[in-house]
Amino acid sequence: MSEVLLIEPHYMGNVAYFALISKYDKVLLEHHQHFIKQTYRNRTTILGANGSLDLIVPVNFGNRSPFHEVTIDYSEPWPKRHLRALQSSYAKSPFFDHYYPLFEATLNKKHHLLSELSTETMTLCLKCLQIVRAFEFSENYVDPVEFPIQDYRDVVHPKKDFLKLFQTNLEVYFQNFGKEFVPGLSILDLLFSLGPEAGSYLARQTLID
Repeated sequence: MSEVLLIEPHYMGNVAYFALISKYDKVLLEHHQHFIKQTYRNRTTILGANGSLDLIVPVNFGNRSPFHEVTIDYSEPWPKRHLRALQSSYAKSPFFDHYYPLFEATLNKKHHLLSELSTETMTLCLKCLQIVRAFEFSENYVDPVEFPIQDYRDVVHPKKDFLKLFQTNLEVYFQNFGKEFVPGLSILDLLFSLGPEAGSYLARQTLID
């Protein structure tokens, strides 16, 4: 699509988030919107032996802190916990050994800002997906009326049925646990399962016009 996609940065965005990104030539990341709790800005969902599991990045922020000012809280060893959870959930996945070291190195860097962590993980995910996308950061809060833009801010949200964005149910792929397919998990679930075919999977998902 020729329009610009406006969306907020996510931590290890889910399959729906990257399916959206794959449909647009240019992505504008909203860095000046106020930080909102209990969203995918600082969490992602994976699938373990006991079902879905949220991995949350603890952060420091004020009442009306813009996203680009939010810092990461390292008072607890959350990177170690996230990495252990990934190992426990995906060590037996076909492409775990291929991708895991890349994300392990990224999480162990101790980024100061949440925006830095989000940017680096997003860049890494796109590289693994073999998707080339130009993305920029907003210089202020964006008014979508100002230019042609598709505003998807806070559409892919834990409390919203974001899977309705697609014309049909997300295509089923093999997952390590459970008898029923769980859609909308972290992009890592797709990468560890399908490897180089993950990008093609995203391309096959069709958005509702």
